[in-house]
Amino acid sequence: YEGFSTICPDLTISNLREPKWKTTFRYGESNSALQGTDNFLICQDLPRIAILCKDILDAQNTEGVLGLQVIGRTITFYVVALPVAGLYAMRELTKVKVLDCLDN
Repeated sequence: YEGFSTICPDLTISNLREPKWKTTFRYGESNSALQGTDNFLICQDLPRIAILCKDILDAQNTEGVLGLQVIGRTITFYVVALPVAGLYAMRELTKVKVLDCLDN
């Protein structure tokens, strides 16, 4: 899309229709469990998620975009919405901890 930021996300979830990618609904950033203690790196990911989601809201006529932040086995879900023109709102929805084995 024209005007998109030059930020390259770690993950995207898109919609495939026929032979072409149509719509991107979710963006995310991921870090390993070892990087999970680096607060500087983690704090850099959140604005990246917000910018990527804002770009999708600007390019597509959607009510909101889901952003993901993955740190080790913990996934944090955010929603970015445009409630009124020019005001972008980002809210943390929930955190999910993925089990490391079936016994846990």
